[in-house]
Parts: sequence; C-alpha cells; structure tokens
Amino acid sequence: MRQTHDSYAPGDVDLISRKCHYTKVMRDTNRESELMSEWRSDLDDMVVSNKGYTRSELDDAWDLIAPADNWKNPICTYIKCNDFEICNEACIFFTGSSLAVAATLAFGDTEAPVEQWLVEAPGYYLTIGA
Repeated sequence: MRQTHDSYAPGDVDLISRKCHYTKVMRDTNRESELMSEWRSDLDDMVVSNKGYTRSELDDAWDLIAPADNWKNPICTYIKCNDFEICNEACIFFTGSSLAVAATLAFGDTEAPVEQWLVEAPGYYLTIGA
C-alpha cells in the first residue's frame, strides 16, 4: 500500500526531513570528494623539494620508510643505498627530521653485492617535541 504525505504519522515528517538532509549531504560529500581528488592530483605533480622531487615521488619514497604502526613514530628500517637521497627528502618533508645511516648490510653475489643501509630518524613526534 502506497502512503501519501497525509497518511504519515507526525514523527515520520522528521524522518523524511532527515532523509532529505542526508541525501543532500551525501551529494555534497561526493562532489567534495571529487574536488579533493582533483586537488590531490594537482599536488602530486607539484615539485615540493629543494632537490626537485614531486609530492608523488616523495609519497612513494615515504612508503619505503614510514613506520607501519604510526607514521609519526621514529623511523628505523633498511633501504637500498641508491634510495637514500629521495627517502631522506621524504623524511624531511613529512616529519621535519633527517635520516641517518646507522649500519650497512651487503648481501648476494660477491661480484655485485646488493647494499642496503639501516636508516634511522627521530620521526614527527620527537621532532616537534610532542
């Protein structure tokens, strides 16, 4: 049985009003999400480092060193020595702290060993004094 507006109980009008509001909010939220995606893609192409790296490049490098439990925690991880410069730039960009090489590890073929560095940084919390 289809209800007409006249057959709604007094409390139903409030329900209808909330549903209309929710629909508008969701429509606005979807548009806001689209705008944020456009804005984010513009930022990804922006050079944000003194060494010429883009936000997207630093995001990728940050993924190599970011602590898994909380990105603001101290950093202690292994990276390839060739990635040190960009990872250090990412660390500076996201935390304000610089990477330091704590140890070197070489493994693999003796003629062409793969060298990795154990890098550490205080992270965001310690850098800002939180």
